Amino acid sequence: MKLDKISSLEKYTTGEEEPSFKFLEQFCEKFGINFQWMTEGISEPFYNEKYIRFDPIDYYEEIERLQPEKIYFIRCNSEISEFFIVLKLADWNYLICHRIWHLSDHVGGTGRDQLVKFYKLVNKLRNNGFYCKCSGRTLTNDKFDKLYLGQVFPAEIINISQTDNPWWDDFTDIKHHYPIAESYLKMYGQSFINAQKIVLTELKYR
Repeated sequence: MKLDKISSLEKYTTGEEEPSFKFLEQFCEKFGINFQWMTEGISEPFYNEKYIRFDPIDYYEEIERLQPEKIYFIRCNSEISEFFIVLKLADWNYLICHRIWHLSDHVGGTGRDQLVKFYKLVNKLRNNGFYCKCSGRTLTNDKFDKLYLGQVFPAEIINISQTDNPWWDDFTDIKHHYPIAESYLKMYGQSFINAQKIVLTELKYR
């Protein structure tokens, strides 16, 4: 917060003085907290409407600008495999990219296009030095919803589910060249493979 002395914060925490809106804005920005929740008690503490983009590839510009410490691809362990992105800016600041896509064949024309753009996003991250920062998690419905809705501090769920799941990288293996490809069905289900086929087909005719 770049405060001159600890007493500047103590007077707020003890209720001796109310913080200014400017201070609260800085506080929320620094710690990834929802300003509306902090000031009015509306929505959830870590809900974020600032970074809503329609297609996965649209987030690349923000990733390049923000230079996050980690990029998490969060997938739900469900039939349609909903997924979204979380950026770790610091140990105390996570940014939930508030947009969900479906990693399955249960999609229409728009969904098919978004699968292609997710494929392109991962490849662009790989080709521009972000690959080592990428990590994946597959969560239960309950944890997935809590994280996406901003109900808990993101690290609380991400760090508990510490086992990395490289589903995002495996998804780009649309021609099944990876040695592990024979296990995709068991690991991710038929919809995952069908989604890969969608990307392969779409790229073929573009």
